[in-house]
Amino acid sequence: MAAFPFTVPLLAIIGVTAGVQVGPIHLIQNRTYIAYELESSPQLSVIQCPYTLQDDETVDFISWALWSGEDAVGTYVWSPVELGKSNGSLSGVVNENREDGDLELIELRYDLGGYYSCSVTTTTGEVVDSEKWEVLIIDTTSGELIMIFQDTFEIPCTFNTSANLYAVFPEPTAHAGLYSETSGGFYDEVTDSQWDKVLYENTSVAYSYRNVLFQFNEDTPYDVVFLFTYGVTKSDGSYIPLTEIVTDEIDWHFRGCPAMLNVTSQVEEYSLGRKTCRNEYIPREGVPQVNVTCVEGYHSETVVTPLVLFCDSETFHWVTEDGENMTDVDLQCLADE
Repeated sequence: MAAFPFTVPLLAIIGVTAGVQVGPIHLIQNRTYIAYELESSPQLSVIQCPYTLQDDETVDFISWALWSGEDAVGTYVWSPVELGKSNGSLSGVVNENREDGDLELIELRYDLGGYYSCSVTTTTGEVVDSEKWEVLIIDTTSGELIMIFQDTFEIPCTFNTSANLYAVFPEPTAHAGLYSETSGGFYDEVTDSQWDKVLYENTSVAYSYRNVLFQFNEDTPYDVVFLFTYGVTKSDGSYIPLTEIVTDEIDWHFRGCPAMLNVTSQVEEYSLGRKTCRNEYIPREGVPQVNVTCVEGYHSETVVTPLVLFCDSETFHWVTEDGENMTDVDLQCLADE
């Protein structure tokens, strides 16, 4: 562990059931990260160490540590009498004149992001540490984000997308693709090999991709949207979103009567409707209809052919004029004797 001119008590008391309770530490206003700016402020760059005391206890001092692995590389100690004193990586970047024990960063650097812990010592000598907690300092080096969406008429039922994303420190996490809650999330997205990555000297990263096609077919969920998310992932796997874009085309959600299975020896002729990418029929000039007949040499034992069926806009089944559903058995064509 790194040595400093003064001793910082960092050993937790195990099994304490009474007395001081400390943590979990968090950012002011429960913010999820500190935004990298030329000038910090109490609204953006304060880490808080919540604690509770027994009635007969008072705080002697509060100490903070910034960790690199198992080593404390920076410390800050505050007391109600002497106020603050910082050292190591925190030297000169902490507001030492605060009247509370919060850690306020008055200057931001990339290396100040990391795991922090706090420790509360009472005048009775009781010492309790918080758990370490990761603080992210995120630098969105630009606000430029270009997304291009285009229906591709040359390739029916496809959606062409491109993206050019701004650089972020630390390296961001990007997802883009077809998303469906009923399917459990992304079911078709831009792959790792399709993302282009640019690493800058300050270790920020920008992502982009070009002309990735997404296909719509019979398997496309009805609640599909194109979702783009851009954010930063913490070491524990939790995700901090920075930007989210949802593209929702009306045509994607049209639902109609699915085309029949073209049973052997059966012919269907569709009219008054248009076919969607899901191979379903929806109105164009009126209620979609289908004429079902058997080819020459075949007949239906249960219905008269040609049979005219209509698309029920509520059940999305093909029904007779009287509203009766037709099953595959009803429509089966048998060879003439």
